[in-house]
Amino acid sequence: MSMNEMEAKVSELRELRRMADDLAAAIGTLEDDLKAYMTTNGSDELHGPSFKITWKPITSSRLDSKALKTAAPELCERFTKTVTTRRFILAEISPWCCNTREGIFPGSYLAPTSGMRLSRKPHTTQGETYAHDGYIPKTTT
Repeated sequence: MSMNEMEAKVSELRELRRMADDLAAAIGTLEDDLKAYMTTNGSDELHGPSFKITWKPITSSRLDSKALKTAAPELCERFTKTVTTRRFILAEISPWCCNTREGIFPGSYLAPTSGMRLSRKPHTTQGETYAHDGYIPKTTT
């Protein structure tokens, strides 16, 4: 996949996430309106020609792992299961870097001022190489 294709996909992903946030907010507002109506009318069920809404308290029992670790740490350790997952994160990074007399700040959002210059050139600082293409820095060896 070319860099242009990745940029297009990331741009589309950002836009879809913004749309999903807007939809989630709209859904939350409508749900809150319906809950307020139900609360005002002292009802935990609503019925209509094409819907049935329930909003009832549900009681569940969950293990208090913090209390278990305090009361029986050896038992908790025996039954602890380690799971590895992968997290997909899209970070908002400025493609520009501010280089000051005090040091280099990759991905900075600072505007250039006296004594600063913007750079899109790769550089190395504290063992990390920054490519300034909006992607995660890679550690050098």
